[in-house]
Amino acid sequence: MSLREPLLPTHHSKDGDKNGGAAARGNTDAVTVTISCFLCFVAVRSFHPIVIDISKTDGKLPYGKATPCVVNSAVDVVLGSLLSFMFGGVAGLRQCWDPAPLKIFSAIAVLYAFGDFMEMVSMSAMGGAAYQILLQSKLVVTALIMWSLRGQRQTLLQWNVLLTIALAMSAFVLLDEADGSSAPFKPIGLFFVVVKVFFSCLCAVLAEKYLKAYKGMPIYVQVVQLK
Repeated sequence: MSLREPLLPTHHSKDGDKNGGAAARGNTDAVTVTISCFLCFVAVRSFHPIVIDISKTDGKLPYGKATPCVVNSAVDVVLGSLLSFMFGGVAGLRQCWDPAPLKIFSAIAVLYAFGDFMEMVSMSAMGGAAYQILLQSKLVVTALIMWSLRGQRQTLLQWNVLLTIALAMSAFVLLDEADGSSAPFKPIGLFFVVVKVFFSCLCAVLAEKYLKAYKGMPIYVQVVQLK
């Protein structure tokens, strides 16, 4: 499976397919890659606030709050551009700057960057445990935004599952916080987290919509345009 192909498997008609076993194995491999990528993403996002909290010195961040956001975007753009050139040559590199999708993805990228900046600001005003507790609201907020923008409603069972997961995660973090000290909580940090959660969930819904709309683009090109 190459980087040119979509992560999620696509289902084609089996008419005239003389090698159904090979197709099934291909779909299984695609599902395995998708699950692995999802687990890697979850692990990275889970450790993200923990690393930020560890990097504090005397409860304060020893670097500019926008520094991680800028460095992260710069690294993603460089790596994505290199992959585009490796696999597509100059034409692949030009695809990263195609104006049609770029004007959409760049707008989403600005919102993402603002949300990331709010994350850094909120982490400077509270400990990692408190931040993780408040962050559990993302599940419910995402569902509400999808309902509002896309008309995709959740069933009663799905709402129960979402709320149960959010409460369970909050309880787990609370128990973990009771075992050790945490940075003092500042009320202004709550505002920053709420803004972070809203923009993060909004961007996730918009990104899903337009990544699927431009699913013909390689994933590394999409990453460049989202940064």
